[in-house]
Amino acid sequence: MISEQPAGKPSVADDGVVEVYTSVDAAQLAVLRNMAATLTMEAGFTVDSVEDTRLLVDEVCSTLIRNAVPGVQMLCRFQAEASFHLHAQVTASPDSVVDRSSWSWRIMSTLADTLVSWTTATPGQPTTLHIEATKASEGCP
Repeated sequence: MISEQPAGKPSVADDGVVEVYTSVDAAQLAVLRNMAATLTMEAGFTVDSVEDTRLLVDEVCSTLIRNAVPGVQMLCRFQAEASFHLHAQVTASPDSVVDRSSWSWRIMSTLADTLVSWTTATPGQPTTLHIEATKASEGCP
């Protein structure tokens, strides 16, 4: 189930960014995949690029779910204009990193034009694991 963001509800910013807070649960992957597909279809992406973004969102979010601290929420920010942009983050254990030699990373690297992951941590605060990816579509206006 998509849950409310701390300050209210899922939102669309003035710049077209859609933010979704969801529980860290594999059952939510279908919702996130369909969000990406809808945004990229509306932006005029090719059918192949729409499917690539679905798979990309699935791999990014699955990776974060595997590294998440139980009971936290995942934040996904989507934007689709001339390219699809995804930024997803989750609270993770302090030693969590994305394994860049994993099969998942290889899939994400193949599907995305740019892909980066990092962690942010402040002493005494939880670690946040981030993954950011972009995918262009030759079918975009």
